[in-house]
Amino acid sequence: YGGLPESLEDDPPLLASVLHRLRADLTLLSQVPATLESPLRIPVSVLWSPEDPSMTESQVRSWDGRVAGPVRYEAFPGGHLFLYPQSAAVVRFVSDRLGIDVSGRA
Repeated sequence: YGGLPESLEDDPPLLASVLHRLRADLTLLSQVPATLESPLRIPVSVLWSPEDPSMTESQVRSWDGRVAGPVRYEAFPGGHLFLYPQSAAVVRFVSDRLGIDVSGRA
């Protein structure tokens, strides 16, 4: 999926922390039911990359069947780990969705 940033390799405590969280995420993901008894009644924003080899657009859009609230899809270039190269754009998107003005922050 593009690997971890090289800077993590130079920081063993940070790498351990990231790997711990990654394992927790994967454990949680393995426990998500394939189907829901009823759709979630919340708005959802799905951030994804069309360049991600692990996910097709039809798989991403499966949120339409899992959510009764509005679903907004936002595509970013960069593959599976698009959050790293697109961090500024992702922060702008999330801030806009939450109604937070971050324009004056460094």
